[in-house]
Amino acid sequence: MSPPCASAPKRSQHEVYILPLTDDGAPDVAHGYVSLPHPTDPPYILRFVIEGSSAVCRQGRLWVNIPHLGARFEREFFREYLLTPSFTHAIQIDIPITTPGAFAFYITYSPPPELPVATFPSPRQIQAQDPAQVQLRSPTHYINVAPTISLNNQTLPLASVSVISLLSKFVGPNPSDWNKHLLSIARRGYNMVHFTPIMARGESNSPYSIADHLAFDRCCFPSGESDVANMVSRMESQYGLLPLTDVVWNHTANNTEWLQEHPEAGYNVETAPWLQAAVELDDTLLRYSEQLGQLGLPTQFDNVNDLLSVMNQMRANVIDKIRLWEFYAVDVQRDVEATIRAYQSGDVRIPEGGFGDHTIGGLGEIKGWSLKEKAGFLRDRGLLNKDRLLGRYGRVVEPAVAAALLTALYGRYDAESSDIPHIRSDLSKIFDEVNLPLFLEFDKDVLEIFDQLFNRIKYLRLDENGPKLGPVTKENPLIETYFTRLPLNEKTAKHNRNTLALVNNGWVWNADAMRDNAGPHSRAYLLRQVIIWGDCVKLRYGSCRGDNPFLWDYMASYTKLMAKYFSAFRIDNCHSTPLAVAEYLLDEARRVRPNLAVFAELFTGSEEMDYLFTKRLGLNALIREAMQSWSTAELSRLVHRHGGRPIGSFDIDLPTDDFPRENGINGGNNGNGKNCGARCETIKHVREIPVQALFMDCTHDNEMPAQKREARDTLPNAALVAMCASASGSVMGYDEIYPAHLDLVQETRRYSSVEPSEGRSADPSDKLSIVGEGGIGGAKRLLNDLHTKMAVDGYDETHIHHDGEYITVHRVQPDTRRGVFLIAHTAFPGANGGALDPVCLTGTKAKLIGAWRLEVDDSDKAKEAVLGDKEYLRGLPSQVISLDGVLISDKEDCTVISMPQSFPSGSIVLLETWIPRAGLSQELSTFITTGAVEAFQKLDLIDLNFVLYRCNAEERDSSDGKDGVYNVPNFRPLSSSRSTTFLHRLGPLLGRDVFISLRGLLLCTGRFDVAKDHIISFASVIKHGMIPNLLGSGKLPRYNSRDSVWFFLQAIQNYVTMVPDGIQLLEEKVPRRFLPYDDTWFPFDDERAYSRSSTIEEIIQEVLQRHASGLSFREYNAGPQLDMQMKPEGFQVDIHVDWETGFMFGGNMWNCGTWMDKMGESEKAANKGYPGTPRDGAAIEITGLLYSALRWVSKLHEEGRYMYAGVTTNSNETIKFSEWAQRIQSNFDRAYYIPVLSSHDAQHDIDPTIVHRRGIYKDLYKSSSPYKDYQLRPNFAIAMTVAPDLFKLENAIHALVVADRVLRGPVGMATLDPGDLNYRPYYNNAEDSEDFATSKGRNYHQGPEWVWPLGFFLRALLRFEIIRRRSLGKENKHEGAERDVNGREEAFQLVASRLEGCKKMIAEGPWKGLTELTNKSGEFCADSAPTQAWSAACLLEVYYDAAQHQKEDRPGDEG
Repeated sequence: MSPPCASAPKRSQHEVYILPLTDDGAPDVAHGYVSLPHPTDPPYILRFVIEGSSAVCRQGRLWVNIPHLGARFEREFFREYLLTPSFTHAIQIDIPITTPGAFAFYITYSPPPELPVATFPSPRQIQAQDPAQVQLRSPTHYINVAPTISLNNQTLPLASVSVISLLSKFVGPNPSDWNKHLLSIARRGYNMVHFTPIMARGESNSPYSIADHLAFDRCCFPSGESDVANMVSRMESQYGLLPLTDVVWNHTANNTEWLQEHPEAGYNVETAPWLQAAVELDDTLLRYSEQLGQLGLPTQFDNVNDLLSVMNQMRANVIDKIRLWEFYAVDVQRDVEATIRAYQSGDVRIPEGGFGDHTIGGLGEIKGWSLKEKAGFLRDRGLLNKDRLLGRYGRVVEPAVAAALLTALYGRYDAESSDIPHIRSDLSKIFDEVNLPLFLEFDKDVLEIFDQLFNRIKYLRLDENGPKLGPVTKENPLIETYFTRLPLNEKTAKHNRNTLALVNNGWVWNADAMRDNAGPHSRAYLLRQVIIWGDCVKLRYGSCRGDNPFLWDYMASYTKLMAKYFSAFRIDNCHSTPLAVAEYLLDEARRVRPNLAVFAELFTGSEEMDYLFTKRLGLNALIREAMQSWSTAELSRLVHRHGGRPIGSFDIDLPTDDFPRENGINGGNNGNGKNCGARCETIKHVREIPVQALFMDCTHDNEMPAQKREARDTLPNAALVAMCASASGSVMGYDEIYPAHLDLVQETRRYSSVEPSEGRSADPSDKLSIVGEGGIGGAKRLLNDLHTKMAVDGYDETHIHHDGEYITVHRVQPDTRRGVFLIAHTAFPGANGGALDPVCLTGTKAKLIGAWRLEVDDSDKAKEAVLGDKEYLRGLPSQVISLDGVLISDKEDCTVISMPQSFPSGSIVLLETWIPRAGLSQELSTFITTGAVEAFQKLDLIDLNFVLYRCNAEERDSSDGKDGVYNVPNFRPLSSSRSTTFLHRLGPLLGRDVFISLRGLLLCTGRFDVAKDHIISFASVIKHGMIPNLLGSGKLPRYNSRDSVWFFLQAIQNYVTMVPDGIQLLEEKVPRRFLPYDDTWFPFDDERAYSRSSTIEEIIQEVLQRHASGLSFREYNAGPQLDMQMKPEGFQVDIHVDWETGFMFGGNMWNCGTWMDKMGESEKAANKGYPGTPRDGAAIEITGLLYSALRWVSKLHEEGRYMYAGVTTNSNETIKFSEWAQRIQSNFDRAYYIPVLSSHDAQHDIDPTIVHRRGIYKDLYKSSSPYKDYQLRPNFAIAMTVAPDLFKLENAIHALVVADRVLRGPVGMATLDPGDLNYRPYYNNAEDSEDFATSKGRNYHQGPEWVWPLGFFLRALLRFEIIRRRSLGKENKHEGAERDVNGREEAFQLVASRLEGCKKMIAEGPWKGLTELTNKSGEFCADSAPTQAWSAACLLEVYYDAAQHQKEDRPGDEG
C-alpha cells in the first residue's frame, strides 16, 4: 500500500502551525526546538513545509511517529509520507495533533545527484546508479506537544502554574497535618504542590534514597496506595491543588533489598570491568584509614599539616601497595613473547592506514625509524584498550600488528636466518618505549587522585563551611566510600563476590551530561572526582531494555504508579539520566496519563544540551532558581530571561481569521500534485522560543534568603519571580522565612502551619491579610493570584529595567495594553540603600495596587530561638508593613511614579496600568485590520511597490524630500544609506538590462501588458538596426551596444511564444523616433521625429537586414561630451557578417559593445580609454542569440505568419533565414568548442599553443586578441539557453561541468576563469591606484561574480541534464527499478542545490533581493548594486523553465 501524500481535509475552520524544513530536512527553527501548544478540539494541524527541490526529496519519505486520533503511541512506529519532488512548489504534509507528548520525525532519501566528472570525453560513459539502492537518513528531529494542564475542569496555561515544594517527611500525620498544610498552601494562592519522593526511604532517611520504589512511605501513608489516592483527590476537589512528584530513576538506596538479588542493576567489576582499579583504590583507602593510628599518623585533624602528613604516606601505603601502575602499563614480557610467536607463525596484520605514509613495499624509511617512532606506531595502531583501564595489564599490544612491524624491520621470519634473541631484545626495548607515555599518564592521574582527596578531606574535616566530621574512625573513615558493599548472605552467595561492590551515585563538577561518569570513557571514580552520595547506589540501565530487563521493568512499574496519581513529574537529576531510559519511562508514564506535565532538574552547563534534553524528553520546563543570583544585576538577568516577550513584539502569525485561504501553494496543491480543497485557515508559525522554566524563588536544595542575602529580600525576590511569564514556584519555609536550608537527611522537626483564626472558615479561597506578622503568606496570595491571572489573560509582553538595587518589571497584555507594574528594592549583602528616581510611564495611566516592605528580625538571638525549637520548623520573626507615600502624577503624556521617602531594601510597589487610547478594547486587533481587504484587493504590483517597497530615494523624490523610509531607533533605516546614490546613478533606462530582465520579471509573472509597453518603447527608437543601451528618454539615445538588439529580438520572440495570441504583437504599429533604414540623426523635436510608423514585424526585418548588409558608423556627438573616457577610435561602430560561417563580427579593441562594457578610467594607472573587456569578434552569446532569431523567423515564415523569407547581403545576394541559420549551426561546434583531447583538435578551429583549458567553449571567435578567444567566461551559457541545438550533448555537459566547478560561486558566476592571468576578482570602483588591471574598477568583468549569468547557466544546466539523464535512464532502466526516467527530478535537485546562496541572500539581506555582483567566492562587494532587476529576473526564469519541464512539456527552444 502506498504511503499517503496528505489527507484531503473537509471544508472547515482550521488552526494550522507551519513548520518549515531546511534543505536537509531539519526544522527551520532556532535550536531545532519545535514546541507546540496542547491539543485542541477540533485538532489543529501541524503542516510540514519543505521546498520540493530540496536534497532530501530525492526518493524522499517523511517518517513521523505522531499517532492517529485514538491510536496508541509507539515510539518506534513511524508513519510514512511521500515527498514528491517539485522544483516550483513546496511540499506540504498536514498532520492533525491529537495527543501531547514528545514525538520524532526523520527523512529517508537517496543521495543528492552529482554532475559527472569533468575529465571524461563522453557523459554516456557514466552509468546511472539506481537511487533506490542507496538510502540516507536524516538525523532524528523532535516535536514537543504540550499537555493540557487542567484544574477543576479549567485549563491552565503552563505560565499560570504556581508550585510549592513540600518535603513529605516533615509534614506529620496524615490526614490531619497534611490537610492543615494543604489548606495553608491553597490560601496562599498556589495551585500545584511538589512532593519530594513519598516512597519507602532507605536507612539514611533521605526522601531521595528510596529503598522500595513500589511502596509508599508507611509513616505518611499507613494504608499505602489508597491513602495517596484519597490525598490527591482531596487536593483538587477541596483545595484547588494539583499534585507533582519527583521521579528518582538514577539510583536506589544503599540498603535496597532487591539489589542482593540483582547486583547487575548496578555498576560492579563484572558489569563495568573498567572500574576494577577504582574499587581496589577505594578498598585500600578504607584500609589505610583504619591503619592511621598504627602508622603513627594523626586521626584527628586540627590543621592542614595533620592532613598533609597523612597525604604524604598515602603513596606508599595505597598507590604503591596496590601496584596501581599495572592498570596502565603493557606487560612487556607477555606481549613480547606473543609477538614473537605471531612473527614465527606468519600471523601478520598491517593495521588500517598502514605504516603512516609507508607500506611493506617501502621498507627503507621504516627501518630507519627511531625507537620512539617504532613505539609510537604500535601505540597509535596496535594498542588495545588504550582509552580505558580494563584490569591489570589490560592494555595489550596486538601481536599480529607488532609482528607486521618486525616483518618490516627484519624481513619475513626464516627459521635459519632470523636472529630471534636479537629481535626479542630489540622488541623489549620498543615495548618499554611504548610504556613510557603510559607511565606518564599514570603519574598525571595519581596527582589528580591526590589533589581530589586532599581537597575533599580538607573540606569535610577542616573547612569552616564544611561539616567538620571529627576524628577518623572505622565508622567515620578518612574518605567517603565510592562503593556500597552488599552483605554476604544467602541471597548474595550465588553471585561472584566481585559483583557485590556497587558504585554509589554522585555528581561531578562541569561534567558532560552525555557521558556516564561510571561508564567506560570516564575515570571520575578512579580519580576521586565524584561528590558522592553514599546512601544511593547508581543504577546501570545499559542502552536498551535488553541490557537490564529487570531494572527497566521495575522502574517502568514505579513510573506508571507515579503517573497514576500525579499530574506532573519533576525528574530528579535529569542530567544524569540516560536519554533512552528517560524516553522509555516517560512513554510509559504518558500511556497512563497523557496530559502529564514534566519538569526537570537539569544542569548541563550548555544551552544546546538543555535543548537536546528538552526536545528528546518533551520537557515542559526546567527548574531554575532566583536565589542562585549573587547580585541584583544577575537577578535582573534571570527575570529578563524568564519574563516573556519584549513589549511591542511583532507577531509573526498571519491575521487570517477573516480571510479564506487556499490550502497549500498555487491553488491548493500540496506539493504532491493533489488539490487539497479550499478551507478557511488560521495560519500560525512554530515560534522560536527558549526552553521554558519553572522559575523558583527558592528550591528545597539550596539556602534561604536569610543565608544567601538578607532575610528581607524574601518579599522582592518572590515578587520578581511572580512577575515572570513562566511557571513559578517556591518551597515550604520560604514564605515563613526559615533561617536556614533544611537538611533532608539530618532534619527531624515538622512543619508548622498557620491555623485559621478563631471563627474563620477553613476555606482555601479565604484570602490572608497582606500586612501583619508571620512571613509573607498574605503577600504571596496576592502575587500568586496576579501571576495566574496574567498568564490566563495573556499578559505575555514584558519590559525589565535594572537600576542599582532596584528592578522594575512591566508585564502587559498585548491586545488590551493593560498591565501590571512592579518596583522591587532588593536586599543583597552590602546594599547602600540608594534612592530610585521617579519612574515615567509614557502614554500610560497607573493605579496603585499597594506598596509594602518586609521587616525581619534576623539577629543571632532570633535565629537561635527559632532553631532551638526541637519539634517544629519555624520562621524568623517578621512582619509585612504597608507603605504610604507612593505618588502618581500626570505630566504631559506621562504618568510619573515617585517612591516614598522610606522605601528600604525589601520593599515592593505594585501598580495596575493601562493605555487610555487603547480604549481597553478586546477588539483592538480587529479594529486596526478593518478594511484591509477592501483597501488592498485591487492593487496591482506597481501599487504594491508604491505602498510597501519603495526605497529612500523614491520616497524623497515623490515627496519633495520630506518623507523617507522608516528609521528604527537604535537599528537603522529600512533601506541602506547609499540607496539615493545608487538610484540616481542608475537613473537612465538601460536597453540591454530591460530585455535581459523582461522574460523573468514580466513574462514569467504574467505582466504581459507591461512587457509589451517596454518592447514598443524600444522599438520606437530603432536606428542603425540597433536599439540604444542608454535610452536617454528617447531624446539622446546612444547606439554603441552590439548585443542589446539581439536581447531585444529574443524578448519579442519570448513574448510571441509565451503570451496568448502573442503573435499579434508583430502587427503593432510603432511611431519611429528616427526614419526607417536611415542613419540620419535629428533632435527629438524635429518634425521628422515620430512622423513614420512601422510594425514590429517590419522592425524585426529592419534589424536583420541592416546587420546582414553590414553596419559602419561613428556615434552621434562622438567625443568627450558623449563619453569622456573613450578614445576616439572607440566611437566607431562596425558590424559585419562572415557569410561562410554566418557569424556576426563587430567591435574593436577600443570599445566594449557587449554587456561586459567597463571602460578604463584611470589616468594614474594609464588605463583610461582601454576597455577591460573589448570582446570584439564574434561573441558567443551574440552568435547564439542571432541563431535563435533566425530559426524563429524562419519557422514563422514557413507557417505564413512572417512575410519575409530572408535578407540581402552586402554583395546583393539573397539568403534565406533558414540557410543563414544552417551556416551558423554547421560551423558553431568547429569554431567555438575546445575539445577535451588534443587529438581531436584537427576537427576544430584551434591554436593549441594558446589553449589553457579544454572541454569548454570559446568566449569569442577571431577577436583582435586571439588569446581572449580561449578565455573561459559564463557567456556560452546564454547561447546554450537560447540556441541549445547548436551544442552537442557531450560537449555541452562537459562545458557546464567545468563552469560549475571553475566559475560558479555561491550566488553568481565568475566573469573570468580563476586560472587566467587576467583574473582579478575584487571590484573596487573607487580604487585609483597604479594597477592597470584594477584601477577605477577596470576589472568589473575580469573575475567578480555576477548574479544574472547564473540564471542562464542554471537554465542551460537544467535543460542538458534532463536530456542526459533521460537518455541514461532509458538505457539503464531495469525491471522493478523506481527511476526518474525523464531525468527531471534529479536535474531539479542539481539546480536547486546551486541556488542556496541566492536564497540565503534573499532571506537575510536588508533588500530581500539579489545583488548585482559579489567579489570572489560570494564575498560582499561594496560597489555592487545591493539589488538588481536582471539578477532576480534570470533566477525567475529558472523556476519558470522548471515549471514547464514539470508539466512534461519541454520549454520552447526560444529560451
